[in-house]
Amino acid sequence: YFNPYAGLAYGYSRLFNRSLFAIGGTIGLEVVKLKWFTWSISGNLMGLYSGKDGGTTNMYATHLFIPF
Repeated sequence: YFNPYAGLAYGYSRLFNRSLFAIGGTIGLEVVKLKWFTWSISGNLMGLYSGKDGGTTNMYATHLFIPF
């Protein structure tokens, strides 16, 4: 219970006929972690870049993971 985590993601995005490089970070907290499911909350910051233009956006989310 209440395990903090941090992560980094990067990749390629195709949005409105534009090719973008995407990079983002995540910080979160596993609220409940049991054998059959995990519930967590997180905050994410994502940046999209394509040379001349780009920008950042933030997102707050809750996740429910059920392994199978």
